[in-house]
Amino acid sequence: MGEKYRVNLCTFMGRQYNVELLLRYVEEALRIGAIDHYWMIDMTRNHDDHEYIFSEQQRLDEIYPGRVHVVNREERRKELDAEVAKDTIGSWCPFYKFLTTFEDNDVIIKCDDDTLYFDVETIRAAAEFRWKNQDALLMHANTINNGITAYHQQKQDMWKFEGADILKRYPTSGLTGPLFSHPDIACECHKQFAADLIEDEANIDKYKLHTNPYFAARVSINMIFMLGKDREALSKIDTQDEYVSSSKLGQQLNRPNQVIGDFTCVHHTYGVQEPVMEEIGTHEIYIKLCESIFAEPKERVNKPITTDSGKIVTLNNDDVFLSRFWGNENSIALKHVESDKYMNIKWDRTERVKFVDNGTGEKEKIHLGIFWWKTELTDSDKPLIFNTDLDNPSLIQIQDCTEVLKAEQPGFDNIRFMTFPVKYWFQQNYKKQLINARKQDDGTYMFESANHPGYFLHADVKPDKTLYFFKQEAEDKWLVEPYGHMNNKLVPIRLDRGDQETCENDPTTASVTNDDKLPECRNFREFYWMVDRYMWELIEQDDGMLIKLVADDLEDLYLNGSSGDLELNDKDTWIVDGRKIKHKQSGKYLNVSADQIGLSDPGVELL
Repeated sequence: MGEKYRVNLCTFMGRQYNVELLLRYVEEALRIGAIDHYWMIDMTRNHDDHEYIFSEQQRLDEIYPGRVHVVNREERRKELDAEVAKDTIGSWCPFYKFLTTFEDNDVIIKCDDDTLYFDVETIRAAAEFRWKNQDALLMHANTINNGITAYHQQKQDMWKFEGADILKRYPTSGLTGPLFSHPDIACECHKQFAADLIEDEANIDKYKLHTNPYFAARVSINMIFMLGKDREALSKIDTQDEYVSSSKLGQQLNRPNQVIGDFTCVHHTYGVQEPVMEEIGTHEIYIKLCESIFAEPKERVNKPITTDSGKIVTLNNDDVFLSRFWGNENSIALKHVESDKYMNIKWDRTERVKFVDNGTGEKEKIHLGIFWWKTELTDSDKPLIFNTDLDNPSLIQIQDCTEVLKAEQPGFDNIRFMTFPVKYWFQQNYKKQLINARKQDDGTYMFESANHPGYFLHADVKPDKTLYFFKQEAEDKWLVEPYGHMNNKLVPIRLDRGDQETCENDPTTASVTNDDKLPECRNFREFYWMVDRYMWELIEQDDGMLIKLVADDLEDLYLNGSSGDLELNDKDTWIVDGRKIKHKQSGKYLNVSADQIGLSDPGVELL
């Protein structure tokens, strides 16, 4: 692929106290030719910020003629004058519609206005990496204060302060995670990073990952790299921009996210962190860092970064995909003995409504024509995967997703309290919602609230609905069906994409094609990536290639055929032969069909 591409940096503007810092780095990037154009997307919420943005655009345009632009200014001024600008909070359509003005040879970088630092000398190399590697839908900066990148940073032990090891826990499904539950940890990251760079700007090298991991999960889009060729798909995004761009579109297109490991930026704060950061004064830390970096003129140049990266594929034959099963070593299904029904979840297609004053003093319900899938617990003849540790106080987690069963109630004083899915990380539920699995003489289990001894999981079975409670002295018994034997097992799956067009969220499910007794991949319906573990990275070697599962929250897993069966474990060498894949050691071809997976002499076309 040629070098004739344009680098466009765009910012959602913006609060002046943030933008003043960001523009120091932007101006330096313009000066050394690290970016070709800078686009200031006016999303301001007051007239002062609105006029400040315009004055800065005018100033920079005089220095770099034709390279600095403001977008959405007139429309925003009208909204500010009419005092309706705050009504547009959460709507990002002006930027995504603006993407249609770009062309195929554009690299588009979007950063938040509270990007308080970025590595000016490697942003050009990051854009080139984006241009040359087009498999990922979004690429993400190696961001300070981002859940997924913090996980990868701490895998390399970058954070040295007390308590930093919690960052080795992956933000489940890419959402929230330790930095949300522990804002003080995010503050410590800011303090360490800024102090290191104030000491010596070259210390930025300490924060490089030297790898570019792919992943299939939702992620905060603090600083993202997009391609002009994807503008039409991206231009339809509005209110759910983070979810749609990092999850829904990627799921539809089988294109994962990727971290640019050697390009580092700082995202200052999420709303839940703000009180702690204001108390500690993290913004002032970055004022000092900016003053330190730009205290004296310095000759900066565009520097290279690590560009190791494989090609993304699905191993797909007639819409059957090779996939890792969605359970783990602690996976089970739960069947209520008395009713002989599994605990499961159901999805309902629901229309969003709002209530407006109709002029008579009463509220009128307005149907918005926007639908979404919501989920609740139910009973079923079919099993569902839960994850729990039967031998220790543990959560009951729905599959590998962000929801766990509520097993603890603050202010508890009732004979029972309802259980339903709650967020794993929200209010540190990963510490609170614990159960003890009590095995009975007949091999069944009773599930006791760890925080409320004597209260057991109970199914309240009614003709039209089953509700679940932790009830004092309940005697419900549960049959546990283990699925730990399926951990890291490969299966052929079929994806059901569902109604992608009229619903906000993504109803994708998956089922194993050659074993109808295995639970399907059916997550609690949230705004995240629904089915993963079926995309693969082809990594070139001197004598062939490795085939690595895209699953950054697991230890590296590679496709292996040395035993004669397909497994996920040690590295094995494969050769691309046309559209087939040959196992180098045996000379046989990879076979994926609805009936079986394995190696065979003829094989099938998978690429």
